Amino acid sequence: MESSKTKIESFKTISNAESTLNRTLEGAKTAKNVPASQDGQLRCFQLVDEEWRSKQFMPNVQTVSIGAEGMGNEIEISGDDVDNQHMTAKKFNGRWYLMEVGKKDLTRVNGVPARQAVLALNESVAVSIGGNPLVFDYSMGRGGNAVLTAGHPGPSDFHIEDSKGLKFPFSAETACLVGANPLCGLCTGATLFLDNFTQSSDKHFFKRQFIGVFSVINSRLMFASFDESLTLDGKPALSPQSVSDGSELAVGQSTIKLNVPSELTGPEPVEVPDSPGESVLALLPVSDPNNVLPDIEIPASMRSITIGRSSKVSDVVILEPNLSRKHSQCIIYDKTIMLFDCGSSNGTFVNGEKITKKTIHLGDTVSFGDVSYFFCYAG
Repeated sequence: MESSKTKIESFKTISNAESTLNRTLEGAKTAKNVPASQDGQLRCFQLVDEEWRSKQFMPNVQTVSIGAEGMGNEIEISGDDVDNQHMTAKKFNGRWYLMEVGKKDLTRVNGVPARQAVLALNESVAVSIGGNPLVFDYSMGRGGNAVLTAGHPGPSDFHIEDSKGLKFPFSAETACLVGANPLCGLCTGATLFLDNFTQSSDKHFFKRQFIGVFSVINSRLMFASFDESLTLDGKPALSPQSVSDGSELAVGQSTIKLNVPSELTGPEPVEVPDSPGESVLALLPVSDPNNVLPDIEIPASMRSITIGRSSKVSDVVILEPNLSRKHSQCIIYDKTIMLFDCGSSNGTFVNGEKITKKTIHLGDTVSFGDVSYFFCYAG
């Protein structure tokens, strides 16, 4: 019998390739549901008039809209090119999906053009929309005083070292925010940092909540700053710059030397793309405890696919008895899909509503009979 993992060859896409945001998005499809007692809160920090302001959303919140001012969005941003709703944040399978839904590609994730970021519990990410800096954190109330902890760097850690030889390691497994906010991996507001690494005249700068972010792009450590005053090896890093062993972060008279393992450096420069490239839309199973349902991926180059139980009449096969041989059809329009029911026995549903045809948007839940999927970008 044909495996339910089988897909039509033409629908194999970039999902298994290394993403330009590889470690930020890694594992997004395999997340398990987080028990309510262990769930966290989504927080957004936004730079407004040179001041970072925060907004917190309770664990029962499932959707947050981000878009133009005065349009009823939970998070408002400014800019002529920003759409009424430019991004939607949706909780799915214990993770927050931050998805660009605006007409123009204005989003950068940790400095890199992207249409989606995925936050697991106790992770943070830097997002910019049309030049509006935002930091999202999904955690169980991380707080307290900012600290800087000495230790022994692991083989994939980068670190800084003070004048006494103490090493302060930072993991490159996820993005490492830099700033005085307690959730930053490199906490510049810690007394130890301010006393050991910073000249008195520069302390005000390092007391800002967020000043930059380290992330790994194509196996290289990169740094992007939120302020042109902070330079990497003498150059502004408003867009991500490669970090080499011995690279120096500097502001004013203060200089921080970075020690980077060889696997995160290289002689060739990393090309940061100017745009996120081709979209690959995806329908991910909402509940699949036995791991038998296929992910459905739809590149922008494809204009139409059919979904059903029979490989003879459907492009994407879901071997579930509740589906008809040819159950539904998707017509792709940029960042949305027109979904049609093909006269199925058990119906096609969007967010619980039975439909004959309907436009679906990123963040919607689609059901073919009793099999439900979440609509997002492929990771």
